[in-house]
Amino acid sequence: MAEPQLEQPLAPPGMSVCWDWGGGHNRNFIYLRTVVRCRFAPGLYPITVPRVLHCRLLSVQTVVIDQRWRYSLYDPFWRLYRNRDGGGVLIGEDGEVPMEPGDCLVLPAWSRYRTRCNGAVRHDFFHFDPIGLPGSWVRAHCLRLVRLGRCPEWDPLIDQLPIDDRSDWQLQLRAQAVACAALAAYVMSISETQQSASADDARSGDRDLIMPAVSWIESHLRDPLPVDLLADRCGMHRDRFTRTFMRAIGSPPARHVAERRIAAAAHLLISTDRPIDEIATAIGFANRYHFSRVFRRILGLAPASYRRQGRFGR
Repeated sequence: MAEPQLEQPLAPPGMSVCWDWGGGHNRNFIYLRTVVRCRFAPGLYPITVPRVLHCRLLSVQTVVIDQRWRYSLYDPFWRLYRNRDGGGVLIGEDGEVPMEPGDCLVLPAWSRYRTRCNGAVRHDFFHFDPIGLPGSWVRAHCLRLVRLGRCPEWDPLIDQLPIDDRSDWQLQLRAQAVACAALAAYVMSISETQQSASADDARSGDRDLIMPAVSWIESHLRDPLPVDLLADRCGMHRDRFTRTFMRAIGSPPARHVAERRIAAAAHLLISTDRPIDEIATAIGFANRYHFSRVFRRILGLAPASYRRQGRFGR
């Protein structure tokens, strides 16, 4: 099957968002995937970022929110918001952030915000999950939302929301491209005084070494994922693999596996009506009790409470 010729989406200077031929299909993706490729000159941008990221779309919707839009946000996925009317407010450590009509805002995973809405507001949102971007990196560098302002090049797509797995596949790809571009814009906006270039180069090399394990984890969440198996996927001894993984990701392999399973569970809880026991089994937990304990430890509330909170345009 020939690769389709598609117009390349826009991205900020220093990064590109491009189409990458996936060569396969599963129920969550279509045949192509979009990736962010970071192209920085050595020493230009000292924050460590993986060389290639895939943005997985979780939910792309438009809803009308009102005074019931009162939530405490703390989730393992990223958000892109655009409101078509005034009245929405995000509340963080730095105070209130009014959501001006037409402005795009990016909220990183693991950030804490409360929401409020006055009146009826048309609310567009993307939930997306950057595969390959460690949770520890996000928590260290992505501390608060970024207001991108108006992004007219995205408006024609956002105006076609909602988008789901029944939508035209090119429309889905364009939505993935917007998510990737939003992530790229966020990374370009955050502080450039975090790490030295030499540390950046070292961690980038470590990430290349452990990427086979990271990819295996994403596609085998239901299966047992012992450290020895992950080390074998990378052709490394267990001890060396664990040290390399810690340097590259910032957390032990077991912690990373748990976070990725909980991220998948969070999406299933919000987007489906599948029973919690079934979700627990689908992402590799032996039983609901163990799943609920790990879920509460990472996200701070029980799966059932998370599901109830997440059903109204978050």
